[in-house]
Amino acid sequence: MPFYAEICQENEQQKIPQNTCDARNINTFKRFQDMTRILFVCHGNICRSPMAEFVMKDLVQKAGLEAQFHIESAATSTEEIGNPVYPPAWRKLAEHGIDCAGKTAR
Repeated sequence: MPFYAEICQENEQQKIPQNTCDARNINTFKRFQDMTRILFVCHGNICRSPMAEFVMKDLVQKAGLEAQFHIESAATSTEEIGNPVYPPAWRKLAEHGIDCAGKTAR
């Protein structure tokens, strides 16, 4: 679902008045446009790309730049969709104090 559509759906669920909704959406959308967006991609999204995603998120967080980046990972195939991060990859991230709990392939 496109980012803008997610905002509209969220506003509808919260019953925000339309004029407030429009201003909020525009401001949120503008902030999102100003962000550097990074998408790491690999075949199944259970090993390489999630590791890259979470390492990059950790580096950005440690640099205090979280508000400037939107970082995600995704698969090029549907084979692993919904599966969690591969256990050896999860353990390697954990060795470095990086948590990837809750991540599933998409």
